[in-house]
Amino acid sequence: MATKPVEGVAFEVHVKGAATGKTWDGKFRAKPLMTFREQMLADKMRREFTGSDVQDPDIAAQAQIISELAFRLTETPEWWKESKGGLDLSDPNVLTEVYDAAKKVEVAHVKALEAEGETARADIKVALDKPQA
Repeated sequence: MATKPVEGVAFEVHVKGAATGKTWDGKFRAKPLMTFREQMLADKMRREFTGSDVQDPDIAAQAQIISELAFRLTETPEWWKESKGGLDLSDPNVLTEVYDAAKKVEVAHVKALEAEGETARADIKVALDKPQA
């Protein structure tokens, strides 16, 4: 049986923890897009962490990041797994560094799709402007 190719785009992080001073290095992979199911499950997870009326904006941001990364990341270093997807970390900057890098994968994908659309639009315009034989 053939193995399924690893999904997602690779990126690396190298960050020193703001609270612990520990250096966190690792290779990750992130999906450029999440399905509607994944988005809903991530939101459900976020609400399980915070309830409906979270008071602390830092907790709200951490819950958002951890829940989205739980569904966006397809490959993570061992320390990320051991931290239960970031839950057991104490360095908020590590969460944001991983999140920002994963979001860059999404942004690059969307920009590439937009560029393809612009190229297709230009090709159609040239074809329509071409005199008919």
